[in-house]
Amino acid sequence: MPRWTVATLTLALACGGSDPAGTVLRPSVPTNRVEPRATANALHRAEQSLQEDSPTDYERPFAEKSRDRTVTATFFLEACKGGDKAACWIAATLAIPKDRTDSLALVYANCRAGDLLSCRALPADEGELPGFPDAAGYSSRQLKCKETGENSPCDYVALRSDCEKGFSSACRSVAMQFPPVADRDELLARWEYLQREECLAGIVSSCERPLGYGLEDQQLAARQRLCDLRRGSCGLLAKAYV
Repeated sequence: MPRWTVATLTLALACGGSDPAGTVLRPSVPTNRVEPRATANALHRAEQSLQEDSPTDYERPFAEKSRDRTVTATFFLEACKGGDKAACWIAATLAIPKDRTDSLALVYANCRAGDLLSCRALPADEGELPGFPDAAGYSSRQLKCKETGENSPCDYVALRSDCEKGFSSACRSVAMQFPPVADRDELLARWEYLQREECLAGIVSSCERPLGYGLEDQQLAARQRLCDLRRGSCGLLAKAYV
């Protein structure tokens, strides 16, 4: 089974299907790298560590065991600081909560500098996370906007605008409002497309729903990425081969 790295997944997305809304939102391409070779080396170490930091353990299904991925997270943070934007949100995903501050600050900075995919990678305002209200796509990150139905407090004008910009959860929130909107099916198709794009780019929160859409190789790539980033979710990858 092929392994998918940040670089190869970016290429796969660029060559993949078209956005149902008509606008293909490409993953960000790292720019302004201070030391391109050093950044590439850091990213290579990070990807290698990602594959090697969780060896097969047949006791794990029957015992509670934590996974310490601190070293891998550090490698991705190094690549992030060198200019690889995707490495920033992957570092935040792998780090333990108290160590996510640096990587999330860089994701936020890249978003504020105009990198749309970094904005899409910012976490929602659940728990102690602020939701980054002054960054693009805030309506899609508000916990209240995950509620649907006629009593939802969401601003659907803002949500529809965020959906058009590429924020996947905004598309679903608009599609699920009551009474149903005329373009519900189109919004759900766009949501599925954007979720797959975000997942392949390493935004793990977009991998959490069943990946039953897209071409078979795209589904496998998304499940592989989810397994790489969240070892407890490798069952979805296993089911693809049953």
